[in-house]
Amino acid sequence: MDVVIDTSVLVGLLVPNDHWYKQAVKLWEAAKAQGYVPVYLDCVIAETISVIVRRLEEKGLSMETPSVIQ
Repeated sequence: MDVVIDTSVLVGLLVPNDHWYKQAVKLWEAAKAQGYVPVYLDCVIAETISVIVRRLEEKGLSMETPSVIQ
C-alpha cells in the first residue's frame, strides 16, 4: 500500500533539530515496518525545499544553500 509523505514529515526526517524530528522518525519506521511504500508528490518536494531554505535564511545561513538562478 502507498502512503503520501507530507511536508511536515519530510522536513522532520531531513532536519535532525526540527521540532517534529522524533515523531517523524517514529512514523517513518512504523510505516516501513507495516510495508507501506512512500510516495513523494512534486508539490511536497518543492514545499520541503522552500521550508528548509527559508529556515536557513532566517538563521543567516543562506550562503550554505546553492544558488539555482545564475
